[in-house]
Amino acid sequence: MKRLKFSLISLCVSIFSICLTAKINHDIAIYYINTDGKGRALSGIFEHLFDYKYFYLLLGVFSIVLICLGHKHKESKGILLLALTLALLSIGIIFVSFWKCMI
Repeated sequence: MKRLKFSLISLCVSIFSICLTAKINHDIAIYYINTDGKGRALSGIFEHLFDYKYFYLLLGVFSIVLICLGHKHKESKGILLLALTLALLSIGIIFVSFWKCMI
């Protein structure tokens, strides 16, 4: 078994980023549920209260850097592919407002 140091760290960082993004979307859904009708009409505005979620893009980029390092050190291609998929998912999920599915 080859060393999988960079791949495993990348997997953990990507999963952590996905969990944080899911929690933020859950918080947005709770905030939406607890507002009155006028506040719900302005849901796009209160969504900007949670713009700090875009900082989690750095975790996705860091994960991709780790994948590149793992590729350089000839780590397992299957784990690298899984890590790359999760890293791209963690980056893409930040831009999707899936909190609307939670209400």
